[in-house]
Amino acid sequence: MPRHARRSAGGAVRRDAKRRKASNDRWMHLGSSEVSARTVIQRGWAQCNRAVTRASYFAAMMLAFRQAISQTDPAIATALQPLISVLLVQIAVFSQTANNYRNLDHLLYDIPEEEYRYHRTHRPRQHLRLSSFPDDRTAIKLTSFSNSELRRLYNCFGIAQHCLVNGSTHIRVHTGHYDPTNGTPKCYLYHPEELFLFTLAKIKTGKTNEQLCDDHFGGDYCRWGLGYRWMIFYLDDRY
Repeated sequence: MPRHARRSAGGAVRRDAKRRKASNDRWMHLGSSEVSARTVIQRGWAQCNRAVTRASYFAAMMLAFRQAISQTDPAIATALQPLISVLLVQIAVFSQTANNYRNLDHLLYDIPEEEYRYHRTHRPRQHLRLSSFPDDRTAIKLTSFSNSELRRLYNCFGIAQHCLVNGSTHIRVHTGHYDPTNGTPKCYLYHPEELFLFTLAKIKTGKTNEQLCDDHFGGDYCRWGLGYRWMIFYLDDRY
C-alpha cells in the first residue's frame, strides 16, 4: 500500500482491492467477495450521510420559517412543529445508522496502525547497477562474470543504445493494459543495467523470480517476469 493511502473516518488505513496488488502484497488484502461487501457498506454509509444533510437543511429552513411567522400567524407556527419534530427524528436515526456503518467498515476493512507501519513487500527494490558490486567475487557469485567482464558484455549487447534509439533511457514493456482515459498502453520501466543483471543472475543461479527479488533485487514479483521475457526475445532477435 502506498504511504499516502486513503484513511477512513475512523482514522485507520483503507485496504485496497486485492486485484490492485502485486502477488507479494496480496496476503493482507481483500478477496472479491469482501470487496463487494465493503462496497455495499460504504454506499449505505454515504446514503445515510446524504439523508442527514438533507434533513438538517429542511429542519433549519422550517425553524427559520416558524421563527419568522410566529408573531404574525401563531397557528401556522404551531402546525409546523410536528414536521420539525419528524425531521429531527430522521436526523437522529440516520446519524446513528451512518455511525453504525462507519463502525462496521472500520471493524471489518481497515488495517490497524501497527500493521500499516509494517513494510509488506518482502524486500524493497534495490536498483542494482553495474557499479553495485563491491568486488569481482560478489559479481561472479551472482552472474559468473567479473565487473570488467560485465561491462564489456553489457556494451556488446547494446541494450542502452536500443533504448536511446527508441527515445528513452529505460526499457518499456507493455503490461497488456491501457489507460481508460486516453487509450495509451501502460508499461513497466526497467533500467537496462538492472534488467541485464537480473537476466544473468536468473541464468546463473536458477532461482525463481520470487527468490531473486527476496535475495537480491527486491520490488514486486510480477514485473520481473515480463522484463525477463523481453530480454530473452531481445537477445534472440539480436543474435
